[in-house]
Amino acid sequence: MIVILAISFVSKRRNTGKTTIVSSVVNRLTESGVRVLVVKHASEGISLEKGKDSTKYFEGGAQMVITASAKNRLIIERSETKQIEDLHDILSKWNGIIIIEGFKESTIPKVLVTRKTSDFDAKFEGELIAIVAPKELHNEALRRFKVKIFSADDVEGLMDFLKTFFVKRLIAELPGKDCGVCGFATCVEFADAVLRGAKQISNCVAWSGGVDVWIDDNRISLGSYPQRILRDVTKAMVNTFKGRPEKYKMIEIRIRKED
Repeated sequence: MIVILAISFVSKRRNTGKTTIVSSVVNRLTESGVRVLVVKHASEGISLEKGKDSTKYFEGGAQMVITASAKNRLIIERSETKQIEDLHDILSKWNGIIIIEGFKESTIPKVLVTRKTSDFDAKFEGELIAIVAPKELHNEALRRFKVKIFSADDVEGLMDFLKTFFVKRLIAELPGKDCGVCGFATCVEFADAVLRGAKQISNCVAWSGGVDVWIDDNRISLGSYPQRILRDVTKAMVNTFKGRPEKYKMIEIRIRKED
């Protein structure tokens, strides 16, 4: 199972200030130490900057163009993205949180951005977790929706809400044992490390089914059956060892490849 920490900002129409709000939230999240990936839905296509070498290569027929420097890289690829699920291979590997602008049809939790009462009638899929609205519309928003309401200038409050939302979502996935095997005293501390990109949820041995297999720096995904076989055989073998502790939290075996 892959846990993708994502929320989507949506609106009924253009010119609601959605991009400005998303930019401000991303800025505050990154300043607070959270690792963020942003996905922008370009409903009218993507415009490439004329005259740039990368644009010339792409317009010349290249399937993919990568412009790289010592600090960053830009990737342009010929690939359709009709729904957010088309980006699953990329998003599932991201270590941190994902902020999406658009993609109303996805089931990812939503923040609705509004400027007038009619904007409350926006159609979208997924759970509504918060609304951004002018202060004069707060009472109407509260009457119609049972979610948190924020003003556009309350970026700090919205950021804190989103961080709490992501931590709670992680905690709901974690076993809540506070076992300490991950290196943190509590699951809450571990969840905060996941948001910062310092850890991956797969680093929780209890969450991954109790068995973690790594080959060099690559984690191998195992189904429940091979996990059970490995766990039972290893525990049975270890139980025959002399000098083993009566109680233990984890068994770690390292096998080096023979030349």
